[in-house]
Amino acid sequence: MQRRHGFTLVELMLVAVLVSLIAVYIGQALAANERAYQAVDQTSESQQHLRALLDLAERDIRHAALLLPESASACGVDSTTGPDTLYLADGSAIDPDDDTAEYSGASITAGGVGAGATTLTLSRLIMEPSPPSRGAYDLDGNNTNDSDFRVDGGIIIYEPGNPDRGTTCGHITAIDVGTGQVKAVLKGGIVNGTGPYAAVPANEYRLVGTDIQWNGIVLAGNIEDFQVAWIFDTDGDNIVDADETFGVGGGTAYASTGATPGTTHENHADLRELRISIVARTRLEDDEFTRGRPQAFENRDGGAFANDGFRRRAMVTRVRLRNVGTRFAAT
Repeated sequence: MQRRHGFTLVELMLVAVLVSLIAVYIGQALAANERAYQAVDQTSESQQHLRALLDLAERDIRHAALLLPESASACGVDSTTGPDTLYLADGSAIDPDDDTAEYSGASITAGGVGAGATTLTLSRLIMEPSPPSRGAYDLDGNNTNDSDFRVDGGIIIYEPGNPDRGTTCGHITAIDVGTGQVKAVLKGGIVNGTGPYAAVPANEYRLVGTDIQWNGIVLAGNIEDFQVAWIFDTDGDNIVDADETFGVGGGTAYASTGATPGTTHENHADLRELRISIVARTRLEDDEFTRGRPQAFENRDGGAFANDGFRRRAMVTRVRLRNVGTRFAAT
């Protein structure tokens, strides 16, 4: 009699159970590897964004006030509850070819310099004296560089006769090359300013949502905070004292554009260094990461932050403005 070969039901069930266990184990291993890869990849991405941002910021800081008045080198808005905004005189708009004299900026012949939207009439849109005039940007598409100011860039306004009154600055929304008019939204006003005023083009750094923008161009996403500390030598002794750094925790909030008398307004010719702090986070949160909390730098109020699962990287750089003031020793 011929015997039949095969598997019993019990054997089939055992095989099915073993296959299921192996599949679960492999699935868990693959999921763990995927989480680890995503964490490393996103963290590396955050670090690359930070390096690129700081490299650009360092370049702009070092070139600020190139052939321009020291008091027009930088301007900013300090916030204890949100990111700061930074304006740096646009050194790339200046062509220093064979020039040794300082440019005075463009005189403001009409328009208000208080906080909010304003229309300014400038004596010229090109910083270099005429002749020769060497504009940096072609605004009307005629293949001729006709302006050192540009739409979505920044503008710094200062009082040449009274640099100790600080500056004001803002975002340029429109430029009329024919009339020399510049429309801008200023962040504040110069305290007790009497004029006359002058303006210089500036590079604008601001955080919009989680995108850091440079002159309206998104440089990087997933940026959580942007903070600036201002380091002055207010007494001219080439030493930065404890009360000469603004925008830091526990100190006086630096607000160059505040309109309230008594707000700290320093002479920007005394500005020596800027300290930039940037915090980036991963694109996605990790449910298994239990230490994900926002980080607070300088005078930013950190508050009571709860875990949100995001991994973060922070970088801090301190850059000397080489076109402003002299070297100093830190205490």
